[in-house]
Amino acid sequence: MAAWTYACKTIQGMDLDMKILSRPGIPLKITRGMTGAGKVNPTQLVSLTDVADPVQEVELHKIAEYPGENKVMLPVMLKNSGVTARYSMYQLGLYAEDPDKGEILYLILQSDGPEEVPAEDEMKDFTLEWYLTLSVSNTENVEIVLDETGHATLGDLAAVENRVAV
Repeated sequence: MAAWTYACKTIQGMDLDMKILSRPGIPLKITRGMTGAGKVNPTQLVSLTDVADPVQEVELHKIAEYPGENKVMLPVMLKNSGVTARYSMYQLGLYAEDPDKGEILYLILQSDGPEEVPAEDEMKDFTLEWYLTLSVSNTENVEIVLDETGHATLGDLAAVENRVAV
């Protein structure tokens, strides 16, 4: 397993933080996560605007708040569904919505060595999970855009059960 030695907020991410602090009502809205097969000198991470050699999106899950600590924990999951060729992952980037610029690379993580992600036909159901803890000034002002495709609610399941029982 790779050691994720480097993590930083990008310049665009720091600019967004300043907007959030200076303009009440603007949330920190994390829109997506992306893996990268490329890597850069760690001193260049802060100036990136995209992950190096983007490969696939990761799933973002509902955040957990740490009451009174100004922190949130964001679960991130990578699955190899649809991956047709093995790749070496060096970067994980989180993107956020900037009210003036649109989507920006907010946070970037980079490992010293690669995390090998196998193709789906090599290893079915391959999954990696990360739990990222972010320090924020207002935990209620953080939004995560969740992809609900393929997820069922309790109401959905109850409706199916009612149809099957008839």
